[in-house]
Amino acid sequence: MTTVFTAALMFALAGPTVGPKAPPSPSEHRWRLHAEITPLTLQSETYGGTRAQRWSLTAPGRTTIGFGRALGPYVLLGARLGAELGHSYSSTVLGNQRVKQRWAWGAGSIMPYVELRPLPERRVQPFALVEGGVAISGSRQRTSSDDSLSPSRGRTISPSVGGRLGLHAFVLPRLSIDADVGLRRLWAFHSSSPPLPGDGAESEQPLRLTFAGTLGLSGWW
Repeated sequence: MTTVFTAALMFALAGPTVGPKAPPSPSEHRWRLHAEITPLTLQSETYGGTRAQRWSLTAPGRTTIGFGRALGPYVLLGARLGAELGHSYSSTVLGNQRVKQRWAWGAGSIMPYVELRPLPERRVQPFALVEGGVAISGSRQRTSSDDSLSPSRGRTISPSVGGRLGLHAFVLPRLSIDADVGLRRLWAFHSSSPPLPGDGAESEQPLRLTFAGTLGLSGWW
């Protein structure tokens, strides 16, 4: 009887542990694939000595996809690819004249980043990252009134640098919910056709400071 009890006790101690699985070890799963939305943006813009603040709350907001590769347990290198498409229409009556405007725009961006994870073995992992890249956007505007038509096109190139602080919360061993807040500084270089007053090499370029909150999902393997 003692022999049977001892064998049963050893089997129980050596058996699998019941409980939630730990997140993937950085030494085993080095790749990350993620998708994100940015529903909240606060922006301060300075142009020609004039400062303006604006905020926006949109759904789903700007969307990005990205990928990363861990270099050891604490450092992750990656890049985000972003895209945005939009269209707006307005009709305004000015006196006896009706003015209609159609505005369509699209934007694409690439943002390489370096992410630091001080606690890579935790189920909830804080992280900090720095990023820098460029966005290119184009717009088409068509303004018509009772006696005229004014089509125009514009293009904006926007280099930027920034940083983020956030959390990876692992709900499954290979799936995390991500949330972060960040600050980004952006310079916008705009050109239009036909040229607008002030366009040219000597015109002052707008400087934007943007605060944003981001939500996303990441897969790890």
